[in-house]
Amino acid sequence: MLNIVVFCFLLTVYATIDDESDLMMVFLVHRHGDRTPTLSTIKYSPDPVTLVNLTKPYGYGQLTEKGKRRSYKLGEFIRKRYDNLLGDQYNSSNVYIRSTDFTRTKMTILTALAAVYPPGRKKWSDTIHWTPVPYTTVPVKYDFISINSSLPKYIAKLMPQMHKAATKALDVMFEGVNASLEAGVLLEEFLHYSSLIISGIDTEKVRIYSAHDYNVYAFQIVTRASPRQGVPKFASAYALELRRVKSTGQFLVLPVYLPQPDEELVYLEVKDCGKLCDYNMFVSLTKGDALDYDIWHEKCGFHEDFHVDTSE
Repeated sequence: MLNIVVFCFLLTVYATIDDESDLMMVFLVHRHGDRTPTLSTIKYSPDPVTLVNLTKPYGYGQLTEKGKRRSYKLGEFIRKRYDNLLGDQYNSSNVYIRSTDFTRTKMTILTALAAVYPPGRKKWSDTIHWTPVPYTTVPVKYDFISINSSLPKYIAKLMPQMHKAATKALDVMFEGVNASLEAGVLLEEFLHYSSLIISGIDTEKVRIYSAHDYNVYAFQIVTRASPRQGVPKFASAYALELRRVKSTGQFLVLPVYLPQPDEELVYLEVKDCGKLCDYNMFVSLTKGDALDYDIWHEKCGFHEDFHVDTSE
């Protein structure tokens, strides 16, 4: 009985969010879909030959068929929730899309965009049932979001413990300044483009970043999302929604989390500010972790010859 009451209460809260506020912008960071093992991880398997054979149809660290299907479902979620901002057809004035320079993140966003802008909405061809939508990417050494199959039964049984351990590892890894170095530039971009919208300056209303688990997790940390959602699963997404209260004009920040496309959306809170956080309060709480791109580049000590192996 208590569960039913709580569920009904949450439905009321969520309906109030949609009914009493207008969505002005969404800033979404998602993880890529299910992939094959990377070459460097094969050596840790008790059966590397099997993993190598399973990887052959795709290559190392590439999306599997399941990963493509899950990526498409992610696109369906984005279309359903942000339909009013996306428009019937792609328009670069409305939507900004960026991917890290990894084939699995590029393929993920391309697959998701096939669902975001299906050909049935606006056709450019009677015979080609696909809508081309571009994304932006930069070389890894300049990119602030690029740094750093079925399981055997005995491993599957250990997954809950492994998930908890991995979450603790991420907490340790991104404690303090490290979270800012990992996601501070993302936060700076959210604050910049939010301020443009609040000032009435025309800019993209949807910003999507196709990235990795550590990007999704670190962005939660620097934006003070609570409770944290653990190690991001394949095709999970974390978004900040900039909203404006219809009756007062007040701007609010709402953090939302999609554990996976086939799971329910989770409404999070901003620590010390609540579920619907006043924008000015949000800025005050988080600006210490925001990082200008040039400062980030200098702090990380990246130089012209810096190189990251994108096969990993």
